[in-house]
Amino acid sequence: MIWLGALYIAALALGLAWWLLRLLELRSGDGGLWPALLGGAAGALQGCCVCRWILMADAIGRLGTGFAGRLLSYGLPLALAASLALTAAALLHPDFRGVRSRWLAAALLAWAVPTALAEWRLRSAWGFGPADLSQAAAVPAAAAAPQMAVAVLRPTAKEPSSLEGRRSPLPEGAAAGGRTCRIERRAQAAEGLDASPRSLQKLSAYLQERGWRSVFARQALGAVRRGWLLSWDADRALEYASLRVPGRVVPDYGMALALIRAGPLTAGRFARLERLHRAAVESSAGFEDVGTAQLRFEAFAAAFARFNYEARARYWLGRVDNLWPLNDKKVEVAPLESLRDGAVSGTLLLDGRPASAVRVGLFLETTSEATKKTAFSLSLSAFPDYAGNFRFEHLGAGRYHLELQGAPEFLRGAILGSPGCIEIAESSPTARLAPILIERRGARPAAAAAHLRPQKRAGFLRPIGKR
Repeated sequence: MIWLGALYIAALALGLAWWLLRLLELRSGDGGLWPALLGGAAGALQGCCVCRWILMADAIGRLGTGFAGRLLSYGLPLALAASLALTAAALLHPDFRGVRSRWLAAALLAWAVPTALAEWRLRSAWGFGPADLSQAAAVPAAAAAPQMAVAVLRPTAKEPSSLEGRRSPLPEGAAAGGRTCRIERRAQAAEGLDASPRSLQKLSAYLQERGWRSVFARQALGAVRRGWLLSWDADRALEYASLRVPGRVVPDYGMALALIRAGPLTAGRFARLERLHRAAVESSAGFEDVGTAQLRFEAFAAAFARFNYEARARYWLGRVDNLWPLNDKKVEVAPLESLRDGAVSGTLLLDGRPASAVRVGLFLETTSEATKKTAFSLSLSAFPDYAGNFRFEHLGAGRYHLELQGAPEFLRGAILGSPGCIEIAESSPTARLAPILIERRGARPAAAAAHLRPQKRAGFLRPIGKR
């Protein structure tokens, strides 16, 4: 915004220079002071209008009309320069002497009237006014976001998750019964805002109150979608990722399809997939880029193949074929699957007690045949019950791993009994895991060996009550 200040100073400088010029010439007969004041006011008011247009151009760009926002940004300097040149000519050239006041008034109205109307429309219909979304929705900025610790219970991964936030290791190390795992700290922040559950509820209320019409709607919706994913709330993340409001909100097909493919294969999830299918067929919004469109079409085919729906999977692969004249990338074809009753269960203990305050997340690992990259998608999450037990059901075939999320004071020290990668297949649809133990006081090999025998442990577990 440096050039904004430069334009405003230039407008004021023109008026002041004209004022001083008229005073030095001492042409009292021509009413030297009045034209000088008029010229100074004309330059200053034009500069003020340009200042408002700069802010409004930024707001218009946030509405998704990128071309209009850029056009205004580039056109405003030229318009102001031309306007100031005409103002100077009206004040200096003798041919304008008889119509000088009318000319200046017309120039000022040409700036003031569109500026006032545009700002009124933006304020009344789109919530223009607050400096940023943090002020508009009364949500703290990202700097105030809480920190959560996450323990990834799998062998070292070379590829980062595409659906997770920035990671930085904690000072404490973690050992996991012979398997490597890592403990990381992640800020609950998205789109420059605090993305804790309380803030996400405020953002959701702000969007609904505004009817999904706001200069900050895209940023707010992105924060809500990303925030629920960071909190491992798969159902809410899927709800907002698949949200569609005609003319205002387009589904995030990439996020929604990844959650459906990785999640439980239930009737409710299939109904959500069908609604996404209808939305994509009815509107091309979200598929403007050819490369992105191919990835989305392949994701649709893979999701329907996950539900063993061959006709739908072939339909979306057919749409990929229609892109071939424009795109020559390798097509990803997912096989049809029939397993829908896979299950993973286990027990999580914190210093010998049920870890009811630590969330357990299950993630599906998928590897692209074209790029050889591995992505980790959230499948399900749950807090252990009063006895420390957790269970995930209705899973499809694939390779999974567990992650733990909680306050940093809960996830530190040693983690014993990490299951590593969990294979679910037709031949082995269920996996009962050995107890996972978080030892904040330090690992004790003899005690750990006893803890890993659940049949001896179950007799003296002391429930700590429901959350």
